[in-house]
Amino acid sequence: MNNITIKDIADAAGVSPATVSRAMKNGKNVSAAASRSVREAAEKLGYTGNARTEYIKSGRVLITTPDLSPERLNIINGSKKALQQSEKEMLIFVTDGTTARENIAAQICAEHIADGVLAIDPVNAESFLEKLPIGYPAAFCGCDCESELCAAKSDYAKMGRDVGNYLASRGKEHIVLIAEFEPKDNLRAFEAAFADTFDERTANVRIYRCDLTAEGGAETAARVFSDSPPDAVTCVSDVCLLGVMRGAKRLVCEAASNCLWVGIGNTPYSKLGTAPFSTIDLSYATIGKSTAERLIERINIIAPPERACEIVPHMLIIRE
Repeated sequence: MNNITIKDIADAAGVSPATVSRAMKNGKNVSAAASRSVREAAEKLGYTGNARTEYIKSGRVLITTPDLSPERLNIINGSKKALQQSEKEMLIFVTDGTTARENIAAQICAEHIADGVLAIDPVNAESFLEKLPIGYPAAFCGCDCESELCAAKSDYAKMGRDVGNYLASRGKEHIVLIAEFEPKDNLRAFEAAFADTFDERTANVRIYRCDLTAEGGAETAARVFSDSPPDAVTCVSDVCLLGVMRGAKRLVCEAASNCLWVGIGNTPYSKLGTAPFSTIDLSYATIGKSTAERLIERINIIAPPERACEIVPHMLIIRE
C-alpha cells in the first residue's frame, strides 16, 4: 500500500484536507455528499484503512523542534520521561523553523522509521499533518498550536492578565511591553489581556517590537529609555528581556534601576539579570510529558478516545 496522505485524498475528492480529516475521523460537520466524495476518492487511490497495522513497530518516536532553546529542551526532557516509561527511543529532528525541513521530517514519518511524531511548534500544524500518511500517530504542542492534534499548551490570555494585575498591584503607571514583530495568536491574546488590565486614565502602556533575542533586546533598550522612562518593563521572552536589561545598564540609566522587570519562560537566564527579574514559569516539562502521553495513546490504540487539549497552568515567579 502506498503512503497516501490526507492531501492526496482531498485533491482527488475536490474538498479541503480539513474535510477529509473530519470525514475519516468521526464524520461530524461533514455533508453526506462530501463524505461520499472522500470515501470514493480513498477507494480509488487504494486507501483501505489504518496504515499502522501494516508495519512492525520500530520502538522509536520522532520529535521535531524548531531549535534546541532552553524552553524547547524542557519540553523534550518532559516528553522523554513519558517515552521511557513506554520503552520508546527518541529521535530528535531540528527543523530550523522551516517548511522545507518539516517536509523532510514528514518523509521520515512516511518511511515508518518511527512509530509516531511529536511536533513542537510546527511552522504550520495543518500543512505538516497533510503530509503525513493517513492514520499516522501524531501529537503537537507548543506556544501557538491550534490543531486538533494539539495535546497541551498554555493559556496566554490568563498569563497576560496575571502579569498586568501584578504590575498594577505595585502601582506601576508607565509600563512597557516588548513583543515580537509578527506575534502569533497566543501572544496577541497575551498583549490584549495585558493591556486590558490597566486603566487608560491612570496608566500608560507602550508596546515596542523587536527580534526576541538578547541582541534585539539590547538595541530596543535605547528606544525604551530615551522616551519617557518606564517604571515597569515586561517582555515575552526571558532572553530578550535580559538583553534589554544589559542595554539599559550600558546606558547608565537611573530609571532602569527602579524598574520592575517581568519575562516569560523561567529559563536559566531569568536568574542572571542585572536586577531582580520576575518571570512566568510555563511548565514546559509538563507540556512535553502530556504530549508524549497523548502520542503513546495514539500509537497503542487504533481509535483513541477524544480528549480536549490540556491547558497547563503557569506560575508567576516574583523576584523583587
